[in-house]
Amino acid sequence: MATEQRCVDYLAHEWYPTDLITTHREIRRQARSVNPKETYRLARFQNALWRQMARTLTTRLGKFNAMVDPATVDW
Repeated sequence: MATEQRCVDYLAHEWYPTDLITTHREIRRQARSVNPKETYRLARFQNALWRQMARTLTTRLGKFNAMVDPATVDW
């Protein structure tokens, strides 16, 4: 019997900050007792979560910061 698979586009979902926090906690909980067959799904979900967190935080935190020309930074 073939197993049914579903493709989910996690990045297309409209995430709210509370969703991100709750989802991060749930991923950590599931990671403790994940079935080896579910490792790929969980890793994919975690990757999407981190990408969405970065997108959300960059947009919110960066909108009040002025753009800096890299040539002016003394590395």
